[in-house]
Amino acid sequence: MKATLLFGMLVSALGAYSQSYEIPGKGTNGIRLADSSYTWVKGGVNDSWQLSHKMVWEYNNNNSVSKDVLWIYSPPANWQNIYETSYTYNNQGYQTSALTKNYGVNSLLIESEYDDADNLIRIVLNDWNGTSWEQVTVQNLEYADNKLITHKYIYMPEAEGNYSIITYSYDPEGYSVKLDLKYFENFNLLRHQQSIYENDVNGNRISELSQEWVENNWQNIMLIGNTYDNHNNVLSTVTSTWFNAQWQYLSSQEFAYNSQDYRTKLDYYDWDGNEWILRSNLIYTYEPDNFLSTSVYRQYDIVWGQISADSIRYYPGEPLALEEITGSNDLIIYPNPGRGVFTLNSSLPIDEMEVFNLAGERIVNAAPKRNGKVNIDLSNQAKGVYIVRTRSSNRVGVEKIVLK
Repeated sequence: MKATLLFGMLVSALGAYSQSYEIPGKGTNGIRLADSSYTWVKGGVNDSWQLSHKMVWEYNNNNSVSKDVLWIYSPPANWQNIYETSYTYNNQGYQTSALTKNYGVNSLLIESEYDDADNLIRIVLNDWNGTSWEQVTVQNLEYADNKLITHKYIYMPEAEGNYSIITYSYDPEGYSVKLDLKYFENFNLLRHQQSIYENDVNGNRISELSQEWVENNWQNIMLIGNTYDNHNNVLSTVTSTWFNAQWQYLSSQEFAYNSQDYRTKLDYYDWDGNEWILRSNLIYTYEPDNFLSTSVYRQYDIVWGQISADSIRYYPGEPLALEEITGSNDLIIYPNPGRGVFTLNSSLPIDEMEVFNLAGERIVNAAPKRNGKVNIDLSNQAKGVYIVRTRSSNRVGVEKIVLK
């Protein structure tokens, strides 16, 4: 349905909404609403905008987000609180925890620790088992004297011998030039990948080359190239994949900005082998004080034209009282935890299914054609926790899965 769903439980502390933009600034009443959020539904002569969801952000006295709440609209006139995330900060203003509840029940807890130099040194992801918190993944970070991160160690406490080591390298100016990732299973090196970065004189990343070590050689995987304007705003991104010993276009993005360097447009294209095909675009408008005012996301098909869209309006507003609702067992995912392929069963027909990683990126988007059973293949993804979101005719389901 949308390009990105940023859950409030994430380390980045971004609010939970479904498009890729910044959290609106603090409103005059201490909160900010993303209300009147509509989904455009294609239905022949009955194409229409339908009320979809809304997001509420609350802020503390330091203008940091203290809570975000996602509401889903269920016809005929019912708002349901799907989840909320509460944040805490230390005296320096750095986030120390993010607690997420689904339907009022504990779900995920992310805890962050810092050293005396305010470097983030530890991130712990905890899962609620019904009675207590269990550690799912732990990240330990190391830094050089210049406060640049040098290593990240990621492991699952319940799976001894399964861990990842990420090593970061920089040029003399402190710009990242390389990321080296090694994944171990049962203490044996299972996968070795690297990303090599090229930066311009302003530190803007102009290229990213991803490779994997296979049969004693580095093999190309993906190449991303970026261009920038004179204000260091990214203008275009082109992604290519390595196929038949040559680079082939995969997708591209084009951006536009206003005179204050706020993004006003994002167009996303797919390469069909001969030309670029528009797949979606996102239009932003702002208030005079540069608060985000509206955003409209549209998705296109080469035959049917516009096939879906979302429209969101932002404004300051009063806090909303949470509704007491009960969760449902209609959505079942198994095996969970699993090692690659999951099966989703629902008692309701599924119109759309999306999967997001904990960076907020959508990695799976499927339209099961109203089938209540869907396979989810994450065998090519990194091990960890993922969020599954399903949409039926009158409800939205959110579940988490663990890839071992």
